[in-house]
Order: sequence, then C-alpha cells, then structure tokens
Amino acid sequence: MCMVGSMVRDYTFQKREDGGYDVRVELIGEPSPVAGAMDRGEAESFDAAIQQIGVLGWRRSQYQVDRGYLITDQEKWHLAIERKGYKRRFLLDGDGQYPSGFEDLRNLVEGVGAKLGVPRAFDDDSE
Repeated sequence: MCMVGSMVRDYTFQKREDGGYDVRVELIGEPSPVAGAMDRGEAESFDAAIQQIGVLGWRRSQYQVDRGYLITDQEKWHLAIERKGYKRRFLLDGDGQYPSGFEDLRNLVEGVGAKLGVPRAFDDDSE
C-alpha cells in the first residue's frame, strides 16, 4: 500500500494479488472519493518510478521544522508505504519542506489521478 496526501487530496494505492493497484483519491471538500484501478503493467511502472525518484531514501527529520508558530498557507503532506519484507511502514510528512524529487512524486500520483478523471491540484510544468 502507498498513500500520498496533501491538504487538497489523499491518494491510496492498494496492491492487489494480481500485481495491480486499486486506487482511491479523496478530495477535500468533496462528498465522495474517486476510485479506479491500475493493471499489473501500470503498477510495475509506478513502482519503478517511485524507486527511480528515490522515495525510500527520504528521511523524516528533514521536513519537520519546529518554528514555534504555525504557518497556515503552506502545504502539509504525508507519505506512507507498506512493503512486503519490511516490518514497519515507511512514513514521511512535512510542512512546507520538500525532499529532492518531491515534484516528480507529485506529478506521478497526479498523473494516475488524471487517468481516473481527477483534476490536477497543481500545474504540471513538464508538458
């Protein structure tokens, strides 16, 4: 399972036994989530992209900044990954601080959402 979320939306990718993913996107302020699926080939490409971005090398303490006060106009985000062979989930979150490659991850999951009919939350400058 992989969850990537922000203040705007929450993506959940649940691996199926056939190697594909069931995908669920919860949109803040919307009454019902959007759901869809990725087949095995799409799921393998998704997993390879996460590896290429270097997500599992990100470390939590870098993106949590205690300023002693709350800034309300910055994006809060979180990432949770459960993988076979790991005893714990990989958890990461931040508040206005982003790891290198974060935009690549955002574009990856928003691309999946776009295939399901979810409008992009952020502009994609890569086109």
